[in-house]
Amino acid sequence: MYEEEKARLTAISTETVYCSDIDAAACAYERDIFLRYCKPGSVLKIGVAESKDLEKIAEKVDRLDLLDGDPVLCDRGREKLPECRFFCSLAEEFEPECSYDSIYIGHLLEHVIDPVAVLSKAASWLVPEGIIFASVPNAMSIHRQAAVIMGMLPCENYLNKRDLSIGHRRVCTPLEFHGYLRSSGLEILHTGGYLLKSLSNSQMSEVISPEDMIAFIKLGERYPDVASEIFAVATLGKNQ
Repeated sequence: MYEEEKARLTAISTETVYCSDIDAAACAYERDIFLRYCKPGSVLKIGVAESKDLEKIAEKVDRLDLLDGDPVLCDRGREKLPECRFFCSLAEEFEPECSYDSIYIGHLLEHVIDPVAVLSKAASWLVPEGIIFASVPNAMSIHRQAAVIMGMLPCENYLNKRDLSIGHRRVCTPLEFHGYLRSSGLEILHTGGYLLKSLSNSQMSEVISPEDMIAFIKLGERYPDVASEIFAVATLGKNQ
């Protein structure tokens, strides 16, 4: 059923952007935010992103399982984290062997066909008091709003060349993102954001050093509605 989706994933994952400059720093910061809320039992991370810094999660939990639909990324991950279990499967087709205390869905929902279906399935893998941590790009980020005013984008949620090159199907407003979670039967416990940027990644990299970039990443937590990346922590709703 998902053969076309697997081929699409392989095509866009040959070159990852998550290990360079701003993206690498932002991914590491998001990992630290996840660890604030993570329940230190069994954890499932959906989307390997080349396993960068995931050993820091593995050190703090009883078990870390990793799920990715791309076999190349899974193989690279196994080399870096041989003590963790890797499952090569799309989230839509995955059937876990156990339930999880925490599920980390980092920047996956903008890629999948049906975000609500993926979240609903992930919710069924939680223990009763477990949490889902999810993140997406924010359509209302300052840099997207500025691009609309400058005539570079027709609207904030328009998919630009970079979005398309890394396989984005959407960018979400906070309202849309929270709607996906609630439509999946989840109850939102916390929301937030990180990385405040007024320019594109390449433009910011030209004028801001990697050391100073952390200030802008942290600044996004103060202004989550217009941060570049937004996240939410959710648990099973009362009717689940």
